Amino acid sequence: MIKNTVILGASHKPDRYAYKALKMLEEYDHVTHLVHPSYKKVEGYNVFPNLVLLKDRHNDIHTITVYVNPNVLESYLDDILYLAPKRIILNPGTEHPELQDKFIENNIEVVIGCTLIMLRTNQF
Repeated sequence: MIKNTVILGASHKPDRYAYKALKMLEEYDHVTHLVHPSYKKVEGYNVFPNLVLLKDRHNDIHTITVYVNPNVLESYLDDILYLAPKRIILNPGTEHPELQDKFIENNIEVVIGCTLIMLRTNQF
């Protein structure tokens, strides 16, 4: 099943996992939206500066895959709850136990895992 997915912490650098996730999500034909406060475009995709502007245009987000430092993730908490995705994937290095509890309390499934591996093993 194709899932409407947000890459939080998008990157234009090919050696970054967020960039690799974009390319692999494309490969698997997922609808992908990018969020980063500093970029306007990555690989031809428009990049949203925040999740609130994304919600204004797309309110059917299934998954957010996270590629930001856990301390940065804290600043996105209210916006993530506002976006109300069905699932959030905390890729290695992005885990944040307190936020995980808040996501679960708000009926957002929390997955601690790697988007790349999940896609390749049909667990996405």
